[in-house]
Formats: sequence, C-alpha cells, structure tokens
Amino acid sequence: EFRVWDVVNSRMVYSVGIFPSGEVMMPMDYVAEISSKSARAMMENAFGIQDDTNTPVLMQYIGIKDSRGNKIFKGDICRGSSMEDTTTGSFEEVVWLGEVKWSIEGGKWIIDFGEEQDDAYDCVATEKVVGNIYEGTSL
Repeated sequence: EFRVWDVVNSRMVYSVGIFPSGEVMMPMDYVAEISSKSARAMMENAFGIQDDTNTPVLMQYIGIKDSRGNKIFKGDICRGSSMEDTTTGSFEEVVWLGEVKWSIEGGKWIIDFGEEQDDAYDCVATEKVVGNIYEGTSL
C-alpha cells in the first residue's frame, strides 16, 4: 500500500497505484478534482516526461500500525515518551520525535531520532503518528 505527496498541489494522496515499471498512478477522482493544467503537469512528472523537481514522492505503508491503530508510512513523524529517573530520584517524562525511514544498512524500517535510531517494529506499542515530513513541517 502506498501514498504519494503531490509536490505540484502540496497534498497527500492515498490509494495510489504503482505500475510494474515503478511509475505512480494517481486515483482518477483525485486527478478529476484538481485543475487540468495541474493534473497534466503532475502526470507528466509521474511518468518522467519532465524533470524530477515536481515528481510525486512515493511513501510505502510499513505494515504496522501505531498505538492508536493508524497505519505507519515512510516519512511519518512518530512521537514517543518514557518515564526516566532523574538525579533527584523522581521520574519525569521524556518525549521524542522521530522520522520513519528505510535503513539500507539494516534492511529494515527504523524510526530516526537524530542521534539514535530504533527498529520501527520495536517502537509501535508506544509510538503515535503525529504528522509527516511534508504536512507536519512545524514538528
């Protein structure tokens, strides 16, 4: 299952198809909804007719859901937290945000927290999707 960030229209599109060649097929109701000029540019970019600066960005569902039951896709931003012991003997909540990515080295989906990374499959019980790298830029 895939979704696409439509660079031309700055919108997330769900239920996209993928041709065997790897080209993206947008849902017809979405193509009909946007202007014909915009649709033409988007389809030309998807089929490699124009340069790739406006090519739709493909994001794969990684096969797991977050703690609230939401599907997790490449490019999602996940929020997690844990209670950690402080030097005074009390506990405080530590919150972190991380991006879902594919690790070529590890051959697995990870959540990248910047200085460290965790296996995405180990984190899903406590993580929540709070946005993605395209729509949640303020995160």
